[in-house]
Amino acid sequence: MPAYPTAHSSGFSSHPLENFLQGGSGAGKLLAHAQLLVRLAKIYTGATPAYLGSTSRVVNFRGGIVVIHADNGATAAKLRQMAPRLTEAFVSEGIQCNGLRIETQAPTPGMLKGSTGPSVPAARMLSRKACAEITACMDSLPDSSLRNALQRLLDHARQE
Repeated sequence: MPAYPTAHSSGFSSHPLENFLQGGSGAGKLLAHAQLLVRLAKIYTGATPAYLGSTSRVVNFRGGIVVIHADNGATAAKLRQMAPRLTEAFVSEGIQCNGLRIETQAPTPGMLKGSTGPSVPAARMLSRKACAEITACMDSLPDSSLRNALQRLLDHARQE
């Protein structure tokens, strides 16, 4: 027998990461839960219209409750209306689903499709006419916080 176990000797397989994740050290539970979430997401995608599926996602499954995050209140309201139908879709696929919990949570920049990280809003360009009108308005104001704010706007605005 070799000094170190190989893929062909007893003790190790050719997929050590898979074996670790399937082991009893708790990682197996994590893998099973992740696989369940993937399955729930597929069922959810098939049961919801595209416009709702693109603004919401399955995020967890606890105690028979599927947790869904909606990007905005309108999506959350529609999903709450659809809750009985969605619950039925999960049950028909063999999931022991007792109900849904819909939460409104805007996606973080990293969750957006095609995103590579936090995004900075693009600077808006002000036309020359807009800058002239803001300057005229600013000049007609007494020294105040509004006048200072307009000055900062002009200082930071990019002109066409």
